[in-house]
Amino acid sequence: MVNRDESVLREQATPPAWRKLLRGDGKVMQAMWPTDPTGGGTWLGANERGLLLTLLNYNLETSPGVPMQMRKRADGTNLRSRGEIIPQLLAHERCEEAAAALARSELEHYGPFRLIAVDGGEAARVLEMRWDMQRLDVREFVTPPVCFASSGLGDSLVRVRADLFAKMLGEADAVAAQRAFHEHQWPHATHISVMMSRKGVQTVSVSEVEVRGGAVEFVYRDVPQAGRE
Repeated sequence: MVNRDESVLREQATPPAWRKLLRGDGKVMQAMWPTDPTGGGTWLGANERGLLLTLLNYNLETSPGVPMQMRKRADGTNLRSRGEIIPQLLAHERCEEAAAALARSELEHYGPFRLIAVDGGEAARVLEMRWDMQRLDVREFVTPPVCFASSGLGDSLVRVRADLFAKMLGEADAVAAQRAFHEHQWPHATHISVMMSRKGVQTVSVSEVEVRGGAVEFVYRDVPQAGRE
């Protein structure tokens, strides 16, 4: 499951839809993702083979808003939208193939990010790829479930979500617990909550992707926003 946190003034994303991607071997891969109308890309996608990719910010400094290094290259030119990364990788079948393709891409054109790749199904495998505008680090998590969190106030500030995730998953059915986790909000700390809210920024959507028996189900819902008509 994935929560997307964005400005309440940002245009609402379009729901996920299936698309055809041409593979390097000439075959076609079916993939699905929601689309951000502002940049034309996405933060989350899955393909027919059960590969799931989701993109998080990688905040290298603790300060409100978007750091300058996420908008400009060292030479002062504009960075490309990170939303284009996932559609470029979803033609691959496995997470290690996507990671290899990412390593071969022109990463210097993108601001910092964390890309999570998951091989769906019973033998789930999770890779986290971190790009800090200097090097790409790949980490593997072989014992899912695992929690990843990011915040424009500084990623370290929301590490408490991982503790909450572990606690909640230890108390109930895994699927029900994950759904409850993604709806969780600390009343007096909404700015670091999973269902987060601070001035001008809130959780705007919740997505759930399930791979079972070779079938991929993508459930997406927008979260009503104050300030959005």
